[in-house]
Amino acid sequence: VSTRLRESFPELKIIAVDPVGSAVFGVSAARHIPGMGSSVVPALVERAVIDDVIMIHESEGVRGCHRLLREHALFVGGSTGCVFAAIEKYFESHPPAGRPRTLFLAADGGMAYSANVYNATWRNRLGFELDEPELSPAKR
Repeated sequence: VSTRLRESFPELKIIAVDPVGSAVFGVSAARHIPGMGSSVVPALVERAVIDDVIMIHESEGVRGCHRLLREHALFVGGSTGCVFAAIEKYFESHPPAGRPRTLFLAADGGMAYSANVYNATWRNRLGFELDEPELSPAKR
């Protein structure tokens, strides 16, 4: 995907996002959100065109999920929450000159994360704090 995008948009900046604890761009360690990161580096990464990598802690991804639900009515999963958090982190350290065009892929829906990302007991056990009061999907 990154190669095709770069061919069509040569000025495009492609940023990979990986959770802390994933071996893809970091060191493998325990992760708590199912389906996030990997213990091995996939072969596709070798061929990908990537300008930068942003590592996101799972707690940042959880907060990203809740912000997307609260502010944009998007019920997304952990990977998408991490990507959203990475976009915010990127623009904090790279303030845009003008209004940037930003595209991110929402790879997962929130239903599969009801027992963790959207579960206050699970979050509290891990110390994952939300910035604002919780808004569950059922309360939308």
